[in-house]
Amino acid sequence: MKDVIYEFLDYILLERKYSDFTETSYELDLFKYEEYLNNHKINYLKVNYNNISDFNLLCDTGKGNDKDLLFPYSFSKKILKSDLAFSNSFSVEY
Repeated sequence: MKDVIYEFLDYILLERKYSDFTETSYELDLFKYEEYLNNHKINYLKVNYNNISDFNLLCDTGKGNDKDLLFPYSFSKKILKSDLAFSNSFSVEY
């Protein structure tokens, strides 16, 4: 998964033009997310909205920061649009 994380970080930095600070912040958060997925034996290619929501509850700082909700969603969405996604159980409904 580390290769995919670094690919995503390149994407947000080079294509989306996010700042270096944002890229570093995402990097730290994505490695926490990777650890969460590994600890719960969740394949990152099969992540679903409930997995992301549960992770966000663990990360909730109570400061009203919406970043925690967006980064795993945007990361998972990018994975599923890539050639890496062979089966998709990720869907978000609002």
